[in-house]
Amino acid sequence: MSLVAYPPLPIFDLDTDPARSFPFLLEFTKDLSLPHSFENGRVVGSSPFAFREPGLWNYVDVDLDNLMFSELGDLTASEQYVEQPVSFDIEHYSLEGPLHEGEFLFPPFDSTVSLDGAQTWKYDPLAMKAFEIVQAIERSAHSPKTDSPNISECSTSTEMSCTNFFSPHQLRKFLDTYWERWYPNWPTIHRPLFDPLRTPSFLIAAMAIMGACHSQEPQERANSKFWANVVEKFVFEELEQIEAETFKVDQRHTIQLLQAACIMCIYQHWNGTKASKKRIRRQRFMTLVSVCRDVGISRATHRDYRFISQADFDWRSFVETEEMIRTFIWIYMIDTAFVIFNNFPPRMVLGELRMDVASPERCFQASSAEECFLGIQWWLCKTQRKQAQTPSSLLDFIRAFCRDEIDASFTDIYAHEAYMNYFAVTSALHVLMFNMGNGIIDDIKQRLGPVRRGLKNWRAVWNRRLAIDRSNKGTIASFDISIEPETEACGSQDELNIVTRTDHELCHSEDWRRPGFWRHASEYWLLCRVFLERMESTQKGLEAAENLSGQGSARSRVESKILARYDETDMEELHRFLLICAGK
Repeated sequence: MSLVAYPPLPIFDLDTDPARSFPFLLEFTKDLSLPHSFENGRVVGSSPFAFREPGLWNYVDVDLDNLMFSELGDLTASEQYVEQPVSFDIEHYSLEGPLHEGEFLFPPFDSTVSLDGAQTWKYDPLAMKAFEIVQAIERSAHSPKTDSPNISECSTSTEMSCTNFFSPHQLRKFLDTYWERWYPNWPTIHRPLFDPLRTPSFLIAAMAIMGACHSQEPQERANSKFWANVVEKFVFEELEQIEAETFKVDQRHTIQLLQAACIMCIYQHWNGTKASKKRIRRQRFMTLVSVCRDVGISRATHRDYRFISQADFDWRSFVETEEMIRTFIWIYMIDTAFVIFNNFPPRMVLGELRMDVASPERCFQASSAEECFLGIQWWLCKTQRKQAQTPSSLLDFIRAFCRDEIDASFTDIYAHEAYMNYFAVTSALHVLMFNMGNGIIDDIKQRLGPVRRGLKNWRAVWNRRLAIDRSNKGTIASFDISIEPETEACGSQDELNIVTRTDHELCHSEDWRRPGFWRHASEYWLLCRVFLERMESTQKGLEAAENLSGQGSARSRVESKILARYDETDMEELHRFLLICAGK
């Protein structure tokens, strides 16, 4: 797929259409595979991480060559790892010590050595995390529920396949791939503070599945499909337990579980079988939304950082709140994706979006507390956040686009928000269109007004933001990333053009900071405008028909729809419509 690189817009040309065709959506709706749909066929290379020093912990000596599922349950607490005294800065390296800002918390590995045997597992810091995952999968596979593959009768080779797939070496490899190839599309987990040794096993397992899906090895991609079903079951059994609990559940634990559930929903719906896709839309996602409501979407708000000094700034608290905000936003955008691509009624309503807007990527991706704090202050200054006339929630932000025409001063203010928030606005406009097209009121001319204003305001704000990106890169770098179109062609799933680095390149890659598929929000805007024009045209036809015969409302209502059926599993009908729009 070729991405069209449009010439830079004049700085104040706010009425130019930001998109004129659907190069991304045409490929996305082919529904070939998750890497292809989200443009990960063309992928940057991976590199070893520079994390904690090896040899800091002792691990249980287990003969993994002979390890079976039944033996995993015998590991006791006394056999788990303990800290090993060392002669250098223990405060810096200890699990209990304070975080060194900017350090990526992940144990190093020697990629020239096979880590699948007992001689390497027993010394690997990730060994116990691998044990936890395999144990959990064993329990899930043997549970009474049968909505996922049952491996209780599987052979020893299948059991060992699970142990190998989730081995420390493979976990490290898949997590590496996750950050490099998938993370930009779903920037919800904070990488600089991510520590796999402290992260729950269900989230590590889900991230590993997504990473394996983007592997260079065809066999690993194939294996991810099988184990995805079991991990999905594992994750949602945990989520259902939280949904059923009557006592207060740890909020941080629940958010991480929601993140794991999101990853599995995305994986299964864009990479799974038809049965998996239906199960996600009709069952799993509803559970996910229910838990969101139990947690309290309106609780996902930052404190007022206008009056916080750098000395009092709690970086980890900001990160955890931002992860919560982003998780809820992306759950909403998954919901809207089902509306747009599957004609599936939304499970969330706009009135629920009372979480804060997402902060810019430069704040969320910051490698230190100081960098994060300065980014937040710059953002607050530009957007005048927390002040009376500025939106206090994502719902207010969406309403601001749909209520009245945004004047020049507020266009500039809104142009300094995170790109993720613009994507949320276009998604909300699609939901409004869906609800209007399926209502009982035939005369929808007046009801289309908010959508029409939303599209016009969104175009002005988006164009202003692009102008800022293109004309003032030195300043914008301190506040957010740019989404300048890429000029390289994207490869197909059958032709993964992966650029790999050699093992001796120890420098950390910055490719995970690149913008994801959401940089194509302008195509979603264009699609919504096409839907609007089609609906308005149909309305005019309806009025003409009624003037002539007094009939025609039912027929016109049917003709206004792009997708004839609800809850469509594939995107073929929408793809054909886009081809017609493209003149193909």
